[in-house]
Amino acid sequence: MKYLFFDVECSNCFGGIAKICEFGYVLTDEKFNVLKKDAIPMSPGIRKSENRFDLAIYKRDPTFQWAFEKDFYFECPEFPEFYELLKKLFEDEETIIFGYSVDNDIRYLGDTFKRYNLIQKKKTNFFASKMLLKNFVQMMNLCNLTLTIHKMMLLWQ
Repeated sequence: MKYLFFDVECSNCFGGIAKICEFGYVLTDEKFNVLKKDAIPMSPGIRKSENRFDLAIYKRDPTFQWAFEKDFYFECPEFPEFYELLKKLFEDEETIIFGYSVDNDIRYLGDTFKRYNLIQKKKTNFFASKMLLKNFVQMMNLCNLTLTIHKMMLLWQ
């Protein structure tokens, strides 16, 4: 058994379509030994207005930062260049997949598959760590237990 933890960042979702600019992941074995990890910057598309970065995010979250300068992303290959790698990660039947905000990230990936006319295999064993953590904390509070933050929790932030 393997575990895949992933996160997706987009330059924007203008027109209801996500333009992915980063895909980050950590692949572990069943004992959480890291097998592979990467943060993959990618171009959200050619420089056109619909692919620009949505700067309104700074109004919603003044502390937000992309991992790289915005211009750097446009120098990177687009999503199709990484399709085979991501397909292999997601389609491995021995891998359970976790994401922090899976509902959004899966929608972003779906948008991107459609945008580039790529084949998408349906996979149902996704888990949202955000919801698991929220439910865990609620249960701890209901039981009046003290929560000690483990080093692994800090890695998820």
